[in-house]
Amino acid sequence: MLIRQSKNTFIRSWNDLAYVENQVNHVSKTFIDKERDFILSLSRFPQNMESILNNLSLKNVRFEATELSAFIEKLEKLWFAVTGESEDELFKKEKTFSYAELGAVQKAFEPESQTAGADTKDAPWLRSLQLEVTTLCNEKCIHCYIPSETKEDGVMMPLSQVKAIIDSFVRMSGLRIILSGGEPFLHKDIIEILTYCREKDLMIFIHSNVSLLNAETLKFIKELNVFNIQVSLYSMDEAVHDNITGVKGSWIKTKNNIEALVADNVPLIISCPVLRQNYRGYKELFKYAQGLNVFCYVDYVLLAQNNLCTNNLCTRITLEQTGELLDDIIDTNPAYSAKINAVASEAALETTEFAQRFSKCEILRNNICVSVNGDVYPCPGWQAMVVGNIREQSLQEIWLNAPKVIELRNFNKDDLKKCRVCELKNYCDMCLVYNYNENGGDMYNVCTRFCDIAMMLKNRVKQKYNEIKF
Repeated sequence: MLIRQSKNTFIRSWNDLAYVENQVNHVSKTFIDKERDFILSLSRFPQNMESILNNLSLKNVRFEATELSAFIEKLEKLWFAVTGESEDELFKKEKTFSYAELGAVQKAFEPESQTAGADTKDAPWLRSLQLEVTTLCNEKCIHCYIPSETKEDGVMMPLSQVKAIIDSFVRMSGLRIILSGGEPFLHKDIIEILTYCREKDLMIFIHSNVSLLNAETLKFIKELNVFNIQVSLYSMDEAVHDNITGVKGSWIKTKNNIEALVADNVPLIISCPVLRQNYRGYKELFKYAQGLNVFCYVDYVLLAQNNLCTNNLCTRITLEQTGELLDDIIDTNPAYSAKINAVASEAALETTEFAQRFSKCEILRNNICVSVNGDVYPCPGWQAMVVGNIREQSLQEIWLNAPKVIELRNFNKDDLKKCRVCELKNYCDMCLVYNYNENGGDMYNVCTRFCDIAMMLKNRVKQKYNEIKF
């Protein structure tokens, strides 16, 4: 019998663990002892099962027949491996990404996804690297946290440096590469960069407005087998979108390429910062995304610029407008109704988590970012928080030993006195980066916007609960 890891499965060795993740069903698990040894014996090329077992036996690793059969069955059930008597059979058994089957996949694998990877949580393993390959952008979005003058600099990270950073990341058992800008497709070597990422067997995530894609690049992306593409679409009203991007004709290009990517079953997420210009169009945008079976993420807080300038916040919606938007979100997004309906009692609303960020963000536990000039910072919007520079130190040295990294990694949410005893935690999307950029570099000064919105959300969830239950 032949066996190989599935096309969408990625395997990494970390300390005494084998970490496995499938980019289609989003299931991840860790394995130890002889199961770890078996996992690390798999490759992207078919191998004879007998050969694998013989090689393992030389290391005194042995399986009982029934034990091995059950383990192989588990790997196939999780989509981690495929088996068969021929390469053609392996190919036919592959599970691939399909928008038409998204619901079934999520329903089938939700229990596994909830617990996956929990035993690697406390290890300082750099699993994700965001690489800003260029400052250039073909759009001038009025709300963007990247200053316009930065986008006009025209700086591209040299291909040799991009490859060197990727090589360092791979040596650290890195898994997911996130390519961003600016607009990454403005980098003259972007195709070679993406090809190199695939050669290094990385999960590839791209942040792009996709307006520059043509038939050739669309075909390339389809064959690249990306993990995901995050696309900004601000409205279903062409004039509103183009007003926000500052580029006439940007809406139709982005929308057409979103639909082309969906038709090709390329995974993508629609990201929509909500501004005064587009907050009334949420329902139409959500229904559009829902019709494509694409996840739509909205941010209605808005991040100040990474140079600590707050001029872009003039586009932030008022609290009254935020309330209108929250009503639309709760009424339109079925995930809210499902979550509220699952709550056993009104008292349980106090402990059910409706926040997206606050309780989940763990600074510098498994991801880091690198800018065009080599500066290293914790997360995309936090470029003013420089923790090192890869031209002066290795990525590994910064990740493991940089004083600022260690300080931030040891951050405790209880250090935020205002939040320590707050009853709104389960509704609050408070983020240190938002605090930092908006308050002149003080991450401990909690933006009152988060408090106000958390209270609004709590009241509206309670109101929806009473509508559903009574």
